[in-house]
Amino acid sequence: MRDIQSRWESVGRVPRDSMGDLESRLRAVEEDIRDAADSEWRRGSADANPLLTQMRNQVAEAEQRLERARAAGDKRRVKDAEQALDSKRRFLQLAEQPQ
Repeated sequence: MRDIQSRWESVGRVPRDSMGDLESRLRAVEEDIRDAADSEWRRGSADANPLLTQMRNQVAEAEQRLERARAAGDKRRVKDAEQALDSKRRFLQLAEQPQ
């Protein structure tokens, strides 16, 4: 697409009556490419998604914090860690749902 856009720019002046039609067709192709890329991204493997990987790591870290708080016997830290873990799990669950 970038090559086509670059060649379009290098063409220079185009007759005014043809310019609108050509630009609208070029925009349509650009939108089709963007839609296809978005669709491919959504269908991609959940394991390959860096955002989901990061969220899973955050859940694992929150689980470890909760275990440390329980081992220390600190009720306030346990409560805070449970709330944080619950929140992170909910966000991850929402992110993992198919679109």
